[in-house]
Amino acid sequence: MESFAQNVVRRINSKIQDENYHFLVNNTNTGDKKSLHKEQRKSLTYYALTQKHKIALGIEVTKKCSSPQAVAYLSIVINSVLKELGIAPEEFPGEDPDSIAEELKKNEKFSGLKVKINGCEKLIIPGQNIFLKIGEPLQILNLETEKSRGWYVNLVNSGSYNALGQTYWFTKDNKLLIHKDGKLIASFEIMPRSYLLGSLEVNLDGRVCRFHNQETILLPKNGRLRILKVYPEKDKNKVKVNLKGFIGNKGYNDGEDSGYVISADDLIPKYALDYPENTFYRIEISEQGNLVGEVFLKLT
Repeated sequence: MESFAQNVVRRINSKIQDENYHFLVNNTNTGDKKSLHKEQRKSLTYYALTQKHKIALGIEVTKKCSSPQAVAYLSIVINSVLKELGIAPEEFPGEDPDSIAEELKKNEKFSGLKVKINGCEKLIIPGQNIFLKIGEPLQILNLETEKSRGWYVNLVNSGSYNALGQTYWFTKDNKLLIHKDGKLIASFEIMPRSYLLGSLEVNLDGRVCRFHNQETILLPKNGRLRILKVYPEKDKNKVKVNLKGFIGNKGYNDGEDSGYVISADDLIPKYALDYPENTFYRIEISEQGNLVGEVFLKLT
């Protein structure tokens, strides 16, 4: 088996230019009484060798390289093993790090989190928050992804590894973390409130319209928008409407943008949620400093 491993390593290293990433054979001599690696007797490779009499190799890649490089090196290893065994597959796994990087991006594509709030299903997209009344049940249903493997949802301070399928009740703010193969991809703030935004009334190019919590206002680039009021109605001194990226009071930015006429030219690009495209902005509605809703503004 060691001879087989050495032949495989020669094949591998002939394809890797940087000697810092060359593979080595580590014979642990697991079955020997004097072995320094007796813990390996519980390994799958040792079981395959001693119980099934099959050649088995454990493969490790250094953490001192990028994920695309690591996958590329592992692909080279797999291909070298196949070739050493004389196996000719229809297609060998790809070994190009750039192509692998593109494939990994596709694997990490995430378009939203599907939840059920008080019995109603809702899709929360990246950039949105999760609003619910205090005491309302929140069930984490599933993730909208192109590839299903390797994803999990972690609720901060819950003690649970994966929140998918679980139901929770909240009395204070929390956060959901979305991971893919251990990498943080997105996060969602959970905001239980006694008062929540029902809708935001605006004047959009002369038409009075209402937009519900987390809906999107489409504003033509030559259009005009004026924020009128929030529903359910609340004392104006307690509720504030702030369009992130717009300053209504130029003398003193108090974060209150109701009543001002707003156009695309008035928006500050660096605050756009899709910067540098600069077409998507958030309108935050707060009650006594606590976020209770959000409406989005999309330039068309």
